[in-house]
Amino acid sequence: MLIFLLLTIVQSQEYNISADSEKIIDRFEQYGEIFFQEMEYMDKSFQPCHFTKQQLVQSSGLNIDIVESFNETFFVQHYEEGHLSGQIDEIIAAVTIKNGSIVLTRQGKLQHLLITNTITLGSSIQINITTTKKVHLQYFSKNRVLVIIADQETLAFQLSNNTDVFEDSQKLKLYDKFNVDQISSVTTVNDIMFIAMGKLGISIYQFKEKNFQSIPWVVNGQTSSQLQNVVDIKVFSQSQDQIYTIYVLDKNVGVQQYIYNSVTTLISQNTKLGTIPLAGDIFDVKQSVLIIIRHQPTFSSVNELELDLTNNTYRQINKYNTFKDVQDVDILNKYVIILGQNGHQVQRHSLPQKFSNQSSNSIIIPNLQQLDYIDYKNKTIIFGFTKHRFFYSSIREAPSLIVCQANYTEMLSTTFVYKQKSTKCPDNLNITKGEYCQIQKTYTINFIPPTRGGGYYYIILIYVVAFILGLGFMMLICQVCREFKKYENFVKYNEMVENDSIEMEGHNLSPSQDSKKQMKFEKIENKGSSMTPVVYEERDD
Repeated sequence: MLIFLLLTIVQSQEYNISADSEKIIDRFEQYGEIFFQEMEYMDKSFQPCHFTKQQLVQSSGLNIDIVESFNETFFVQHYEEGHLSGQIDEIIAAVTIKNGSIVLTRQGKLQHLLITNTITLGSSIQINITTTKKVHLQYFSKNRVLVIIADQETLAFQLSNNTDVFEDSQKLKLYDKFNVDQISSVTTVNDIMFIAMGKLGISIYQFKEKNFQSIPWVVNGQTSSQLQNVVDIKVFSQSQDQIYTIYVLDKNVGVQQYIYNSVTTLISQNTKLGTIPLAGDIFDVKQSVLIIIRHQPTFSSVNELELDLTNNTYRQINKYNTFKDVQDVDILNKYVIILGQNGHQVQRHSLPQKFSNQSSNSIIIPNLQQLDYIDYKNKTIIFGFTKHRFFYSSIREAPSLIVCQANYTEMLSTTFVYKQKSTKCPDNLNITKGEYCQIQKTYTINFIPPTRGGGYYYIILIYVVAFILGLGFMMLICQVCREFKKYENFVKYNEMVENDSIEMEGHNLSPSQDSKKQMKFEKIENKGSSMTPVVYEERDD
């Protein structure tokens, strides 16, 4: 329960920064949700600093094409005279299993998506099933059974325990059939499936001995129920999967809690909690957080409640409006994700209505069909499916910052007071949990022109050293090239001398002729370098 107690922390800090650069002088990362921020300058004519608000940042993630026909090759082969001659397949259902997910396409393809250290496409099988209406894909983890519920048609596969779940899988024959138009919501926990069926109430099936066994919805020994139009259902197991807590949303009545004992098969209503009289169309529950969304003609209203299941009480802590046509809502540890047809809203939950929620963001995932999440380190990893692709990305909270910048040639100084209120203080302050935190800091910022700052001369020194090193390297390259040229000339002259010697030995000259015309070659060496080429001079005796 939240305690409205503000603890005030007063501090003073002074900074010297370069006047030509933007500098972050403070950040607020361990303050929970910041719901009030204010800056007051001593000199209102010079205000070079500002604060940035907390915000949720969605990082770019991975997208994997699941439907093969959704690629450039397909369009090249089937695009004729301004239209497509082929039909593009699409994902219509998905379910999470132990080592990944399984998706079903409209053309009857079951595709396994393997999630280990990486994300890869596994094997697939083709099934024959009617997909003109909505199809529900359910996984019974206790039995490793995949169930496909179509209109008046139900299929099941006993999956293998191998990495390839379709390897040695067995098709099971089920006789139970469902009218999918009557199904509002389906959830499966272990080996039990709970179906919200609108005005028909709730149906429960246990997968046992390779078939469905119906469990009657009899509450406290009575078949009659207060439920009028059940539109959504959430179930959680406990006590070694023997006790199931069932939350039911009735479109007209509100939310009720039931307890199902799988050993005695008895169902009882938590009458101490009673009925939470907030009607809606979609809801979600996570521990003590309950969010109910009701569709309106031009928007959707969101009611957020805090549950105290120890004392069987509840209270409303927030109410706000969001976009129209909400498809689903998922409560994470810190955030709530509200799914629309294209745009989706992410923001913090469990904050009183009087506090403006600054950590909110909108993410755009066109044609989103289903969403799930995991918490990993300081990030929340969300993953899901669109009509053609699998995607995942992370959501993190960017902290509030104080940033300063001034472009002046003379030294300037400014002083301001920063005030902040947040839901918690940093852990190193040893503040009792549940208390709110109020800080007040006085900042003095001295802007130093870059020509006078030590950092400026350091940068100049780096440039000078780099220039000298570069010049020395170029001179070394030039010297090496000159020496190589000399050596090349030396080789050429030696080859010429050898050729001339061979030619002279081949001539048949008489002694008289040889004495009259004798060629001598004397070698003249340049002692300056061992690589200087040898030159031969021709003289007459």
